[in-house]
Amino acid sequence: MAKYMVELHEQERQPVLTLMTTGRAAAATRLHARILLKAEVRDGSRGWTAAEIAAALDTSESTVHRVRHAFVEPGWAAAWSRQRPTGRQYRQLDGAQAARLLA
Repeated sequence: MAKYMVELHEQERQPVLTLMTTGRAAAATRLHARILLKAEVRDGSRGWTAAEIAAALDTSESTVHRVRHAFVEPGWAAAWSRQRPTGRQYRQLDGAQAARLLA
C-alpha cells in the first residue's frame, strides 16, 4: 500500500487531461502528469503501485515516489514543477591556477 495516496478532484483532473491532449509542455511535466493519472485512487479502485507505474512509463520508482509525495504534501504546484538543484559546488582555483588565469 502506498503511503501517499493520490486523489484528483475534477478541478485538478481537468488540467492534467488537457495537458496530456495538447502536448505543449516539457517532457518532465508530462511525465509527472502521467504519473499522477496512473497513481490516482478513484471510485474504490486501487491505484497502480510504484513498480507498475515505473515499468509502464519507463522511469524509476523513486521518481514516482517523489511525484506522489510532492502532490500530497506540498501541494498541486509542487507536483508539476521540477525542483531546482541546490547546493551546487563550484570549483575553486588554487594560487597557481589563479595566477595563470590572470596572466
